[in-house]
Amino acid sequence: GVTVTAVNRSKTYGDTVTFAGTEFTASGLAAGDSVTSVTLTSAGASASAPVGTYDIVPAAAQGTGLANYAITYVDGELTVNKASTLTVTPTAYTFQAGSEPALPLEYSTDGFESGDSFTSEGYVAPTCVAKDGEGNTVVVSSALAWGTYTITCSGAVAGNYESVDQTATAQLRVAP
Repeated sequence: GVTVTAVNRSKTYGDTVTFAGTEFTASGLAAGDSVTSVTLTSAGASASAPVGTYDIVPAAAQGTGLANYAITYVDGELTVNKASTLTVTPTAYTFQAGSEPALPLEYSTDGFESGDSFTSEGYVAPTCVAKDGEGNTVVVSSALAWGTYTITCSGAVAGNYESVDQTATAQLRVAP
């Protein structure tokens, strides 16, 4: 018999894998016979496939002299690795003292792959808070005294990324 084995591959989360049909090895063929292509599929091939390991399934071998053989297919592995750093940056905000601020404090992200958001399964959105000059968290409301405060974000979790950088700060200004 002939054994067709899919070759192991890896990719970064957010990338798409396209199989050419040539990512395999074949053994057990007599001289003059060959496997020229194989259909390869994997649930991990799409850009949105989460970090993890997926089977690469070979099937439908094409070639010369293959009718003479029983063909055995052996799955390979597609490893989806974490994408690089996701950056969370709080959004600067100004409102008039005594007026009701629009809440919650907002942030922007840099590094999300297409279609990703903190609403995805296994993700936790950051919480952004304002702090006074001593580093104490303040309640952002119409009662907040005028001045400048520092906005920080924390608590973000994004499992398909190497890390989440939440070190950026922004200013909250309460105008008199």
